[in-house]
Amino acid sequence: MRRALSRRTLVALAGTLAGCVALPAGGPPPRLLRLQPRPVFPDDLPRVMWALAVAEPWAERALDTDRVAVLTAGREFAYLEGVRWTDRLPRLFQLLTVRAFLASGAVAAVATDRDPLRPHFLLRAVLEAFQLETGGEGGRRVRVSLMATLLRLPWRRAVASRRFVGEAPVTGRDLAAIGGAFDAALAPLLARMVTWTLARGEEDWRRTPPPSWPEGVPFPFP
Repeated sequence: MRRALSRRTLVALAGTLAGCVALPAGGPPPRLLRLQPRPVFPDDLPRVMWALAVAEPWAERALDTDRVAVLTAGREFAYLEGVRWTDRLPRLFQLLTVRAFLASGAVAAVATDRDPLRPHFLLRAVLEAFQLETGGEGGRRVRVSLMATLLRLPWRRAVASRRFVGEAPVTGRDLAAIGGAFDAALAPLLARMVTWTLARGEEDWRRTPPPSWPEGVPFPFP
């Protein structure tokens, strides 16, 4: 079940949910919550000469939105009233992933799967959790979980799959504290995912040289 949290809950982040609440027509615009995780990479991060495309992850309808999800102790989905991500969550996570690879400086080329790039690998993911969790024994926390799969192109052969999980406590009662908790959960998760992708991709790259594509032949990329 999906509901909206009351305005009081938005401000104070109390653990109690209200009923369905919507901003009145002509009311204030929603506040946009921007994520700015800063992953830190290991010194021995592989430097690779291949190109990577990052697909928009799949997510269930409760997460495939620009609303900030809240999961209660009763396992009900709700949303912070009057707050939105800066984009739909799957698209936002896709962009955060691309930015993490760019920040690593370790890959020859990286872009989304919508960009005009001829990639050698495709990184796909299923978003399993991306929410604020309330009412648990550990207090208010954020949780991010996803299953990532690396595919080799043009064959679309699965190279490896792995689940990545990030959690962090919410240490304050304002919107900045929520955003900071998501950043704290995402930064190490993205660092691990980038490191894993580069390592598994480089292993496969060394085993299987890329094919040569004749001039004028379209690259078989979805």
